[in-house]
Amino acid sequence: INNLTTAVIKKVNDNECEVKKKMEKVIRESKDYRDTVFSSSDSTNSTDAEEKPDDKSKLIKYIANYCETGPFLTHLPEFVFAANYVVTQYQKKLPLFGQLLKPVLVGGAVDGTAGTLTAPDLDLNIEWELGEELIKHLGIRPTDDGESGQYTLQIIEGHEYIFKSIFEPFVVDIQNHGRSEMAEYVYDKLNDAYVEEDHRTYLSSDLLRSQVGGLFELLKEGKSFGDFTPKDFSQTGAARTMALDVNKFFRKSLLTALIQIPDHFLPIFNKFVDDSCKKILPELEVDYTPVLTIPYDQVTADLKLWEDRDSWLLDHETKEKIKEAKGTLVAKSLEKDESRSSIIWRLSLNSAPVMQKAIEHFRQLEPKCSVRKVLRLIKDIKNVALYGSEKDFLKSYNVKQAMLWCIDENSNISTEADLLILTLK
Repeated sequence: INNLTTAVIKKVNDNECEVKKKMEKVIRESKDYRDTVFSSSDSTNSTDAEEKPDDKSKLIKYIANYCETGPFLTHLPEFVFAANYVVTQYQKKLPLFGQLLKPVLVGGAVDGTAGTLTAPDLDLNIEWELGEELIKHLGIRPTDDGESGQYTLQIIEGHEYIFKSIFEPFVVDIQNHGRSEMAEYVYDKLNDAYVEEDHRTYLSSDLLRSQVGGLFELLKEGKSFGDFTPKDFSQTGAARTMALDVNKFFRKSLLTALIQIPDHFLPIFNKFVDDSCKKILPELEVDYTPVLTIPYDQVTADLKLWEDRDSWLLDHETKEKIKEAKGTLVAKSLEKDESRSSIIWRLSLNSAPVMQKAIEHFRQLEPKCSVRKVLRLIKDIKNVALYGSEKDFLKSYNVKQAMLWCIDENSNISTEADLLILTLK
């Protein structure tokens, strides 16, 4: 772990310095900014980087030298602020148009835990809130003893008519999400939201996958995601992943902003679009995840076991925040058989309040210990040390859960080095 940490810190800092140099060259070629000076003082000292840390004190030193400032466009706080601003405006205005959904930005770019070696993705949840009057007509049952987080949503026998009547506006809203014209709305696919099996009626998880038909409208030219292409629209996964056509985006955006480019600047403009823009933004993927939220008191008993757990992380305030965040249902199935996966959902609680409690605790230590910094570092270690499917076990969700267990069991952790080593172990 010590050697990997040292290697990744050197690579991160070298990478950041290199990208800054490339950006400096782009600006110099694009405009006569001869007075512009880019500082490279934050790059790692070469003698330090070549040393082999053989004890904890050296590891602490190397972690202290780790630069968290990512070099790409989506690392910039201004980018995250702008994305949050746009989403907030949608949250305010959509109810005025009778829309039942709520867009929410989540993920590493927003919470400050994105790695620095790659451009962070944007995770966008589209939430529909189901109230108690709907949930009381559903039987939410785990497919096992609750270990997998997989559930089925069966309409209680005899409640089919009343549930479908109340749920109809949600089905219409979900199936037409993305269509800008009411005249284009589809109303004859309501029954597609349900699966009949063994004389039972289940809510189909495909409602949040293949049936979000309006989403494809957003991918058309001139629409919200007109510069994106579908990348992963899995038949068993929760997210619809789209990738930005970086060259197309920069060319169109710059031509719109600049209005007219003098002929003698066109070679520089074309060179920027064809070559240099990917040094600033090598890629951008959006994980677009439709979500159903349900009140906490309506989640299953196996998801409430944590209430009786004795943990310093679970004070009264944190418990209340978890409950306020509600339960979330997404169309994620571990079952790959499509005939079976269409009735399976993942139901989970939001662990963000627990992580925030840990972050605030370590922030008060002297010297300060940054949980977010360690999460960033682990993401960069994954990119340097692992390849292909090896990276799967270090997914953000797994790392955060492992870290929370470590923090819960080791409240005396006092350094970022301790937190890093215990989490990876």
